[in-house]
Amino acid sequence: SLRGYDPEFDYDRLIHDQYVWNALGHNAIMLVVLPIVTIGLGLFFASMLSVLSSTRVRDTASGMRVVRRESLAQLYPLPDGLHFTPAMSARAMLSDRVKIVEIDMPYHEREGESKLRVAKDGLRFLKVILDAAFLYRPARPLAMLGLLWLGVAVSLMIMPTAYYLRHGAVQEWMIYRFVVSHLAGTNACLLLCASYLTGRMAHVALPEMGRSRFAGEPVRRFLSAPWFWLLPLALMVAGGLLVLPSFVELVKTGATYEHWSRFIAMSFCWSVSFTLIVTRGMDYVLDLLAAQLRYIKNTRTAPRDAGNDRAMNQTGT
Repeated sequence: SLRGYDPEFDYDRLIHDQYVWNALGHNAIMLVVLPIVTIGLGLFFASMLSVLSSTRVRDTASGMRVVRRESLAQLYPLPDGLHFTPAMSARAMLSDRVKIVEIDMPYHEREGESKLRVAKDGLRFLKVILDAAFLYRPARPLAMLGLLWLGVAVSLMIMPTAYYLRHGAVQEWMIYRFVVSHLAGTNACLLLCASYLTGRMAHVALPEMGRSRFAGEPVRRFLSAPWFWLLPLALMVAGGLLVLPSFVELVKTGATYEHWSRFIAMSFCWSVSFTLIVTRGMDYVLDLLAAQLRYIKNTRTAPRDAGNDRAMNQTGT
């Protein structure tokens, strides 16, 4: 028996319901929600894809679906195997070129042994969802990781900061919090900058497959502004001032006894500063690539438009 098939369900009405298709347009996929046995795994992947795409879906792996032929070109390439359907769902939801609607239907568990292997196929499902996320919207998962590391860094420094504000000093055992917070903060900065850059790369390389407006446009304007350079400069100056007394002491006496916390803070300021500068440089390269790709696209379409105009003129005469 076919998994999920119900002879009493009106599939013909589902396929030919013009009200549904007119509401969705031609680029649409119709998913039929099936309450599967592995509900926990299905909810996990559905929740993950909903978070990554900002579109709610209840079942990413339903095998009962209706797809417009015109939509297939927007979804390929797709893998073979049981992860074919979650790959289709992920590409449809993340590319913004295909719309999805879920419709409840009766479901009966198939007889016999299921072909689904929770561990093996679960990893395949996870891989195709992450592949689609990093292809179309790499900024979101990287930004989530960056914010997670930023939360770790901030939480570790709450107590040392409060202690310093009360006593004007930090205790020696707090060096562990400083070091780990430095690592977490550096990771957060790298991931957030990578989030912006990869999102920009996807927008430049696949403008027709993603959102019409780049989500990181405010960050791009900030990086392109002349006053952007004040931020890395201020970080470098602040870091330098923290260890300047140590440098002066080293020159005068040949030794320095400045507290270690100043050097960790200086290192963090300079790390963030250099990361921002490198991000600005890479963003400039992406500006050049985007301009070149626009020029190539315009030069390819211009002769075609000119040929169409000549044909119209000849027809008119």
